[in-house]
Amino acid sequence: MKHDVFEDRLGGIIEVDDAVVRASGDGPPKGHVKFEGKNVLGMAERGGFLRMMILDGLKARDIKRVIAKNLGDVEEIYSDAASRLFFLTEFGRHETVAHVYKEYVIDEVHVNTIENAWSLFKRGLVGMYHHVSAQYLQDYLDEFAFRYSHRKEKGAMFDLVLANCEVAA
Repeated sequence: MKHDVFEDRLGGIIEVDDAVVRASGDGPPKGHVKFEGKNVLGMAERGGFLRMMILDGLKARDIKRVIAKNLGDVEEIYSDAASRLFFLTEFGRHETVAHVYKEYVIDEVHVNTIENAWSLFKRGLVGMYHHVSAQYLQDYLDEFAFRYSHRKEKGAMFDLVLANCEVAA
């Protein structure tokens, strides 16, 4: 289910958004758990695939590195009006909505798809796993993105998992 198993780049109309996900890290002695926020980038094709990846930071260069590896033939890119995302014009037509001004939809421009994915992911962490280790957060992101991307293919999801399993020697 890892995102790098599927080499196809995202295309069409893409929504981009970042989030902070709380993951448990090494805590102080006596078994106390310390939570740390991990910066995560999400990219969702309208009606298609989802990718979610941990970022080194929330600077434009960190985001640009991930975007460059994952976007292919892009028609338009939609994001919120965060200044760190203004470089997205390099990858295609870029439109924004300014959540800070209560602007959420302008005609077809919105980031509701990726916001929905973040909501489902974060609720899933709390509801199913309760907390996740920072060490394995990317695995949880990959699993969720895989399930989200193939949610409409009822029986095919299991076949896709089996087809991409490596055989132990």
